[in-house]
Amino acid sequence: MPVHLDTYMNQADAIDPSRHPDPRQSYDEGRAAALAWFVHAEAASRYTPEQASREYLDYLRAVIDAHAAVVDAKGGTAWQAPGALSVTLREVAVMMVAFNHVALVSRTDRFDDVDGAELRMYVADDLPERGTYTDNPDIMAAIVVRYTGRTTPARQTLVRELRAAAIAARAFLVPCADTDLVPVGNGIYNFATRKLEPFAPDRVFTWKSPVDFRMDDYELTVHRDGEPDWDVVEWLDSLSDDPEVRDLIWKLPTIVLRPRMPYGKAFLLYSTMGNNGKGTLVQVLRSLVGSGNCCSLSLAEIADASKVEALVGTVAVLNDENNVGQRIARTRELKAAVTGDTFTVNKVSGN
Repeated sequence: MPVHLDTYMNQADAIDPSRHPDPRQSYDEGRAAALAWFVHAEAASRYTPEQASREYLDYLRAVIDAHAAVVDAKGGTAWQAPGALSVTLREVAVMMVAFNHVALVSRTDRFDDVDGAELRMYVADDLPERGTYTDNPDIMAAIVVRYTGRTTPARQTLVRELRAAAIAARAFLVPCADTDLVPVGNGIYNFATRKLEPFAPDRVFTWKSPVDFRMDDYELTVHRDGEPDWDVVEWLDSLSDDPEVRDLIWKLPTIVLRPRMPYGKAFLLYSTMGNNGKGTLVQVLRSLVGSGNCCSLSLAEIADASKVEALVGTVAVLNDENNVGQRIARTRELKAAVTGDTFTVNKVSGN
């Protein structure tokens, strides 16, 4: 029978089974104890998946040899260990929690919200998600393959084992609540210091802007083949004759990138005429935030129980079309979303 790893994962008095083997343990118990000690002793190591797998199997062989020696000398339960050792998916899951920062990330800023927490993994590789905790199972599966050298496991099995390992290790995280920190394409911009800081797994972000931040090297003119250059400053200033409105428009990029700031405001772009730049402005903001980090719910849809689930995990709601003349009969959810109050979301997608 498989041994639950939480039996060993959090013991303050854990001992090294390669030095102090327990002759009473079964092979499954001894292997679980070996894995728990390995991730405990090597937690600070910066192993690649290939290195972690190799080092663990070498250590497991030492544990098997030590157990055989003590059984020969004192008696006990002889192990029927396989001749060719390989890491199991359950062992890989435990090592990914230890070395690849797999964890359950709360969506409610509560450490005890296990059921509502999402299984995520910190992305250290040079991928678009670098520096964030991703919920992409394909990225997690690619790491598993590096540990095992075998084909990708079934997605449902992978998620189940990773989630169980995270719970056993009490790997629960909440997103970074510092309103001055904004994850961008090439690091974390700190509004307080006005400096770009490196990504780090102890700063938990589940999203980032796909745009790199550059302090001095920037270009505010867009060059387009076969078309006139687009002067962004000139275009933004042309959106309104009112200097206060222009100032507010210039602040919108910063506002949408700081979703945890308690602004308590919704920004409604209004004009009696079309072709006035509203849609282009929304497109610019969407590109800045990242299309996967925003949704386009209309004012009416925010009050629709079948649509409002799209708000979960969304950084910004950006929509450039609302039905003309439509009466918004219910605004409670809209007000709650704008001010950061709690409201009920009916989960209908099954995701």
